[in-house]
Amino acid sequence: MSLKKFLIAALLTSHFLAPSLVSADTPKELPLEIFAQNPSFSSMKISPDGKHIAATYPLGDQIRLAVLEADTFKLVHQYYFGDEDRVARYWWANNERLLMQTAVKVGEYAQPFLDPRVWAADIGGRVKVVFDERSSFSIHDMLREDDKHILIRSNHEKRQFTNLYKLNVYTGRVLKVADNPFKYATVLYNNDNEPVFALETDEDTGERRVWRRAAGKDWELFDTFPPFKGKDYQGSSYPVAISPDDKLVYLLSDQETSTQSLWSYNLETKEQKLVIHNETVDVSPVFARMPGWDKSQLVAVGYDDGVLQREYIDSNSQAAKEYAALNGAFPGQYVSMSSQTEDGKTVILRVSSDRNPGTFYQFNRETFEVKYLSSIYEGIDPSKMASVEAIEFEARDGLKIHGYLTVPNGLEAKNLPMVVYVHGGPHGPRDSWGFDPYAQSIASRGYAVLQINYRGSGGYGKEFEQIGFGKWGQEMQDDVTDGTLWAVEQGIADKDRLCIFGGSYGGYASLMGVVKEPDLYQCAIGYVGVYDLLLMKNTGNVAERLDWGMSYLNEALGDDPEKLKEVSPHYHVDKIKASVFIVHGGRDEQAHYDNALNIRKEFERLNRPLKWMWKNTEGHGFADPENRLDLMREIVSFLDENIGED
Repeated sequence: MSLKKFLIAALLTSHFLAPSLVSADTPKELPLEIFAQNPSFSSMKISPDGKHIAATYPLGDQIRLAVLEADTFKLVHQYYFGDEDRVARYWWANNERLLMQTAVKVGEYAQPFLDPRVWAADIGGRVKVVFDERSSFSIHDMLREDDKHILIRSNHEKRQFTNLYKLNVYTGRVLKVADNPFKYATVLYNNDNEPVFALETDEDTGERRVWRRAAGKDWELFDTFPPFKGKDYQGSSYPVAISPDDKLVYLLSDQETSTQSLWSYNLETKEQKLVIHNETVDVSPVFARMPGWDKSQLVAVGYDDGVLQREYIDSNSQAAKEYAALNGAFPGQYVSMSSQTEDGKTVILRVSSDRNPGTFYQFNRETFEVKYLSSIYEGIDPSKMASVEAIEFEARDGLKIHGYLTVPNGLEAKNLPMVVYVHGGPHGPRDSWGFDPYAQSIASRGYAVLQINYRGSGGYGKEFEQIGFGKWGQEMQDDVTDGTLWAVEQGIADKDRLCIFGGSYGGYASLMGVVKEPDLYQCAIGYVGVYDLLLMKNTGNVAERLDWGMSYLNEALGDDPEKLKEVSPHYHVDKIKASVFIVHGGRDEQAHYDNALNIRKEFERLNRPLKWMWKNTEGHGFADPENRLDLMREIVSFLDENIGED
């Protein structure tokens, strides 16, 4: 019995009933509800002594926190804060006490906002506020040797300065442990909680400044770099971890390599050494805590060069051997550690893949026994999902472009109707190997899905990201076109059944795709998209929320009004031959909702047909699962009408 089913059975008398998601599925079609739903269990954490598991689960508009006996899964207690409040974050402070933060609905916004207050309660006890500051809050160290205190990072004294404090989890008393001398900075502390590196952000220009300090000495400037990877970006180095002996600081740097790599920096000698480098993609840190370790340590880097992988700092380490064994137990999947007991003997694992959005297991390090706990999304059977394969092709100028192809389960990648699914951003984000509910929902209806990491995407090194600046609607768009044509030339896609879809920048690229290539696509779906680049520079929160936002927009888009019109779909509706579906939220301030309203007027002015969806409470992406389900249904209907079977 799954953990969720056990909870439902245990709580019938207290009206704990998840909404009925689906009717029985047929061999041909999976219910779209399983792709639109919120997670059944978004996280699970085991108590330090291993006797209890805490897990968040949805009930209507609430997200509640359940505490269960680890051995029997018997419900001990559940926490909830109101009809529409959600437990957003939680931690075990000790074996009996939990800390929680909630997200609350504000006005008509569908997306809840994090409440900065921190609540605490013993298992089965009433909750009380232990940190009532309207400020940032993050945990630095759980201080497992001290049941009453934890170390936190907060800027509650002065908004610009995030300092280190000791918080009493029973009384709420706060005591400062270490000062941070830099505004808007993230500080790396050694194992004695002394600051050794700091990453500061200039509040006016967004410039990043990295500072270092040796024991007993003043701070020294280590590096400076701009806030985005535009023309002035020459590389950066910033700290991510410190070694257990406090001798080495690990840096992520692309100053001397084409991609972001892992380096070590000796605090005494100031010597830097390359530790791990991948020629194609950037790496990111992977932390783990093994038995006998007081804290999590950097053990590896992760990267996605087609599938998610790790490379270890020490390939003979305990962590490397253990992960290798676990990967062998879950072939073709990615295994990460969600939480573990204080003695390190019991671990909660999260296992995921392109076909599996995530499954929780309990792992015993002594016996190597792995026990199933629950799927993150109820009703999703990985064996019925579509596989995701890495692809690459050459753009028209010879640049190598990477991406992913999702092929419907049970079908051959041959002459299929295809949806080109363009990611947002565009500068910095990328598509990665893994489970995507929109791609899977589309593939479940028999459509192949092509995702392209066009130039300007993140993750492939600084130059690849840089060459996208100023190329909206130009080379960036050509990469998407070239990927579509590649799929046709390979015999994967039917040239007469092509649609383009995306959100945010992806919505822009979808409409620009049918403007530039009016005979290539049969339909386009713009989801929370930008359609007028002149409007984007003058309306919305990209320029407003950051002091350097306008400089970013000038470099990303350009500053010539006529050229901006040339690459704005809003001014070229007359060139569109394809069927168009526009989807937007009435609370979207990022791709401002006027983008959608204004282009709708253009379609009406030109007497062109337009499919339309407007959700007044949604922002930049739909948060309400009912709205997501409505969207997925309408996408499928639109695809069936335009590129489905005759």
